[in-house]
Amino acid sequence: MAISTDFETIKALSADLITLDQIRLIHDLLDQLPQDLPSSPQKGNYPSILEPETNQATTIWMQCLNEIKSRVHSRTYDTWFAPVQGLSVEQDCFTLQVPNRFYADWLKEHHQKLITETLSTKYGTPMAVRFVVNPI
Repeated sequence: MAISTDFETIKALSADLITLDQIRLIHDLLDQLPQDLPSSPQKGNYPSILEPETNQATTIWMQCLNEIKSRVHSRTYDTWFAPVQGLSVEQDCFTLQVPNRFYADWLKEHHQKLITETLSTKYGTPMAVRFVVNPI
């Protein structure tokens, strides 16, 4: 096996190597980190930009889901209600975000009454429901 002494090859290989000065710099930076950092990521340790903000619609919808869960079969809940998110509330209209158009149609046809009754009970006033499809 021949050893290459080509200057360009040696230069290209050395560009990927870390120098001793870089290792010292990394070591110094690591020494400056707080010693009490958690060993694994936990909820709440991320910047708020990575965690969705809990708004009024989310809170109310989560309360409604608890009620709905006690009134429908677990498979029905897991399939049709668990993926739905409370998106917004404006006056007497509550907007739910669903995964796709089929979900919206199915919920309207089979569970609209349950959803509107549950929301109306939570708000103490009649509520209309609007479904929007998750854009992603």
